[in-house]
Amino acid sequence: GDPLDPFRLATHLVRIYEDAPSDSLPPNHFTIAVSPDDYSEVAGGRASELELQVADYVALLAERRGLHISEAPTVTFEADAGQLPRRARIIGGPEAEQPDV
Repeated sequence: GDPLDPFRLATHLVRIYEDAPSDSLPPNHFTIAVSPDDYSEVAGGRASELELQVADYVALLAERRGLHISEAPTVTFEADAGQLPRRARIIGGPEAEQPDV
């Protein structure tokens, strides 16, 4: 299948919330690493749209599963030469640091 399907990616992200220990805060920023070819496909004008769509789906799915998250997560895509085409690696962590301006 297509690893860049927003609903499928969101399902994997919600599992991270479900598996998070109850005594710790779950990640609220996710980086999705994909092959350079897949990234080019996403970055061809859809990256920010897809990132928002995945984050919205995560919030919706979490609510439907009875998970209470304080705010929708942020999602970013990045190219990773080590990733196979049509596969994705998800990295979860605290909110991404904003670059100094």
